[in-house]
Amino acid sequence: MVTKLYVHRFRGIREGMLEDLGKFNLLIGPNNSGKTAILEMLYLGGLSGRHCNLILEGTRSESDVLEVTTTTAQDFLGYEPLSRLRQRHGQKERWEGSPASLNQEGGLEIALRDMPENFSMYHFRLGIPLDEPKFLEDDLKKIALFSIRGKSENPISVPSDLIPRLFEKQGIRPEDSTWNILWQPEWVYKWGRSDKGIDQLAMWAETGRFSEYSHVLFFDFHASNSHFKDQFARMAFRIPDWPEKIAESLGHVFPSLKDATIKIFDAPDGQDGKTGYISFKGEEPLAVDHFGDGTRHSFKVLASLIALADMVDEKRPGLFLWEDPELFMHPEALMLMLNEIMRLVQDKPIQVFLSTQSLETVMLLTHHFRGSSPEMQSEFRVIRMKLDGGRTYAATYYYEYILAWLEQGRDPRSWRKANLPFYYRFKSLNNCPEEDLQ
Repeated sequence: MVTKLYVHRFRGIREGMLEDLGKFNLLIGPNNSGKTAILEMLYLGGLSGRHCNLILEGTRSESDVLEVTTTTAQDFLGYEPLSRLRQRHGQKERWEGSPASLNQEGGLEIALRDMPENFSMYHFRLGIPLDEPKFLEDDLKKIALFSIRGKSENPISVPSDLIPRLFEKQGIRPEDSTWNILWQPEWVYKWGRSDKGIDQLAMWAETGRFSEYSHVLFFDFHASNSHFKDQFARMAFRIPDWPEKIAESLGHVFPSLKDATIKIFDAPDGQDGKTGYISFKGEEPLAVDHFGDGTRHSFKVLASLIALADMVDEKRPGLFLWEDPELFMHPEALMLMLNEIMRLVQDKPIQVFLSTQSLETVMLLTHHFRGSSPEMQSEFRVIRMKLDGGRTYAATYYYEYILAWLEQGRDPRSWRKANLPFYYRFKSLNNCPEEDLQ
């Protein structure tokens, strides 16, 4: 489980940190406060699982070679990680301007010619261990990150010019954390940069126990509008009774679908991938994409998370990242959906990060931990974020504090009194007068 996160120049964040993270983490705050950037960092760092060797220019001995990891071929849903995020931000799927090339050994040669020549990453290599496959031509356009995964019993020597000021100030050492280094320029915070090479890179450090790289699930708006990749479907089909489990969960969220049957078939019109079909006894199956957006969104989240929950274990934990869970959802359906999500992950080694603009989401999760999962209250965090001049500030609310805040009718999404013509006040359904529930 990731417990702390320290950020140097990733997207809109020049510098910042999140500490004391829990199993269930809810990121809130105004637009452009860094919520999605945090999800993307955790996503890219969690998918750095391909072993290789970092060889910096000027390395003179094998003892100077660092064992690192780089991006895996695909995420849990079958997407190529960096390509997926590039498309999210309006870029071409492939990085045509990559400074990498293949060497004779099948490793990557990376020449960052815009860096100062005396910078340790001006020119470096990612070499291939003997038991790992060589890089391919297509990898040149899909890899822009490596991770230094520390081991406390094995101190790591990192060049001093590769240590951001924040890491040094906070005493973040590579042997006690994982350092992720991303050199694609589009991801680097550009304002107020010095001429130092470190300011031309995006970096973030994570502490804690990390998820298995094949068990990182990131669900967003784009995933809800896409068919399942064939790779994901083949994997999920090996889960006993996967469609039946989807039907059960979907019935918990939408009572009208309680007796429905779920099948997973080829996507319509000869498209690549698979999709879900819903039917009732004696009726023709109907593709889930023909249902309302809320049903379609819920179906795809539940189908993906059920697969993840089945595959994780204590040795190979998972990470579930969900952007805007309230998307397309009626408040009552949202409450049932959040309850079902918490039921699926509660007893599983899965860490959860949600980002939201919805006060209803904050209140409904708080209500869930108050009534359905009181034993998990200590693992619930609501993290209010704010960006000011590139610096991200994070205020962490624990269960008892967020409950008190909501009961007073305060809006934790805002750092000041919300400038709105209305306000909400949390009231436990258990204590509501019966007439208020009718």
